[in-house]
Amino acid sequence: MDPATFQSLLSQLDKEHFADGKQSVLTSYQQHYVNGSQVVQILKKFNFDSAKEEALRTLSARMCSINAEEGKAIVECFVHHKVSAVEIIASKINDPVSNSIT
Repeated sequence: MDPATFQSLLSQLDKEHFADGKQSVLTSYQQHYVNGSQVVQILKKFNFDSAKEEALRTLSARMCSINAEEGKAIVECFVHHKVSAVEIIASKINDPVSNSIT
């Protein structure tokens, strides 16, 4: 997502106080691709793991490939649902460094 659009998304998320409203905002931006860093910033706008998990499921449909460090940062946004987060993003992780070690 380009920086201006991303800032607009973050601004709209900040205006929403409840997870349902934040999720509606995310859904309205579904046509845009997001990178790992953007996913982390978005997840930090949600207070509870269940809402973060729902947001991550929405975002994963348009998430670019991420490396292991970005995957770790995404998983660290969660307190209790770390395994679910890994399951959601697993197919998006493409780390050339770890793939070249055989």
